[in-house]
Amino acid sequence: MIQFHGVRSSTVGVYVEKYPPRPVPAQRVERFTVPGRSGDVLAFEGAWDNIKQAYDIYVSAEGPGLPLIAAQAARWLLVPGYQELEDEYDLDTFRLAAYLGPVDLENTLNQFGRARIEFDCCPQRYLKSGAAAQTLASGDELENPTGFEALPLITVHGSGAGTLTVGETVLTLTDCDDLFIDCREHECYKLNTELNFNSTVSGGWPVLGAGSTAISWAGGITGVTIIPRWFWL
Repeated sequence: MIQFHGVRSSTVGVYVEKYPPRPVPAQRVERFTVPGRSGDVLAFEGAWDNIKQAYDIYVSAEGPGLPLIAAQAARWLLVPGYQELEDEYDLDTFRLAAYLGPVDLENTLNQFGRARIEFDCCPQRYLKSGAAAQTLASGDELENPTGFEALPLITVHGSGAGTLTVGETVLTLTDCDDLFIDCREHECYKLNTELNFNSTVSGGWPVLGAGSTAISWAGGITGVTIIPRWFWL
């Protein structure tokens, strides 16, 4: 079973035939050649490339016929942007994935079809445990279970100005009233209004690195919740 943008594949007549491959992303690196020196100099960027997650599927269309079920499957797959992708072979994680097409089904008697579908996925395999909001008290620590630097979504509650410290990073906020700080997208916002001008970041955007990260605050901040976004590769 696959679940894509919250819809199970079985609801559109799509079933996975066998265990899928489990790709690991490549590191992003630049190569330089130095005259007179053997071998390449590698400059690692600290980032990874997207991966292709493939599934061998079959489509059962007894009754309605394959054309109708194929149209339903295409509508399920061909949605814009990155969406959450889950499967029953790793129940603890999900990916952010896009399906770019095409959808090419072998047709058997207009009642049955097979295909290999490939999702274009961000390199991270996010832990579902890291997708839940955690309410903190000032001085609490978050323990990273993976060792990969996570880029959290932080919600700040309060009023007026305040200072939020996440590890070595200090954020000076001019307005703490339900402010969202998305460290993956480098945005501060309320609802749909961008408010990057309402904050000053010292030391870069917050990350939750290997081990423990202390979170504390002062001023008008009354509470903080964090979705940590832990991930594996």
